Amino acid sequence: MNYLGINISHEASVAYFKDKQLVNVWYEDRYNYKKHWEPTVNDSFYFSILMNIDFKPDFVCYGSYDKRNSWWYGKDDDESVIAEIQKQLGNPPYYFTGSEHHVYHALCGKYFSPFNEAMAIVIDAGGAQTHKPGYQEMQSIYYVKNNFVKKLWCHYSCRTFLELDGTWKHGYAPVIVKNINGTECEFSALSVGANEFNRVGFQLGFRGGKDAGKVMGLAAYADSKKKYDLDYDKVRQAKELQEETFEQTCKLIEKAHKYKNLNNFILSGGYFLNCTNNFKYVKKYPHLNFFVDPMAWDGGISIGAHLYYHEYNKRC
Repeated sequence: MNYLGINISHEASVAYFKDKQLVNVWYEDRYNYKKHWEPTVNDSFYFSILMNIDFKPDFVCYGSYDKRNSWWYGKDDDESVIAEIQKQLGNPPYYFTGSEHHVYHALCGKYFSPFNEAMAIVIDAGGAQTHKPGYQEMQSIYYVKNNFVKKLWCHYSCRTFLELDGTWKHGYAPVIVKNINGTECEFSALSVGANEFNRVGFQLGFRGGKDAGKVMGLAAYADSKKKYDLDYDKVRQAKELQEETFEQTCKLIEKAHKYKNLNNFILSGGYFLNCTNNFKYVKKYPHLNFFVDPMAWDGGISIGAHLYYHEYNKRC
């Protein structure tokens, strides 16, 4: 059987599975030369499919970050984009749900990890809008064992938005805690985790999420003995953000450890492209075994979407 997993969010990708074996993954921006490319209805052609897929897939699983039909996405919502891609593939049977994103990150990391049983922590700039419209998952904790996955905790934040002058507005409403289907859920208007790199990135004159790595890199200059032609107020802000998100993530690691007392940890989601802080977790918690998803960015969603449907039977 020939299966495809297709990510239709930014960092679009196509994963090809032959039965249960991952054969290849193609990143679309390597073919169309559009970095961070995200398909739209008018620009949905995957050159990676044209150049590598010479068969009609038996089944396709799609992943996204929940672009619902709304004023924000208009005609480029998930289902409309999927319809265009299905035409390219000859309309095979497919599966899609907009209510999962973080679990796809977790399962992608689990696939590459050496662990049969582990805790998975996912942090990014925003995943699925579940339970409360307008609130997206920002930080999640999962328990994974063999072919079982369960979300234990999640922080949902209402999406901050940009003003015309490039500043971010976000509130500081009290955190609301609810237990939903066995998952401890926190809802707030706080900007947390990787979304903070978006916010600070815009303030520093970068392109927000597309340049989050530049904010991480800028922080390193704060510890350099050599001085460069830089705005050191910006360097200081970047350094403070590195330290702030490090402390936030340490609290999540400790919270996750209390759930199951497991020492195996999988780290996934775009925030964990932060190599500097990843190394600091290893140093701070020498008794824990960390595995960083090698496809922590959204390119790995194509793999996670396939696994969630075919291997984990939607058990989250």
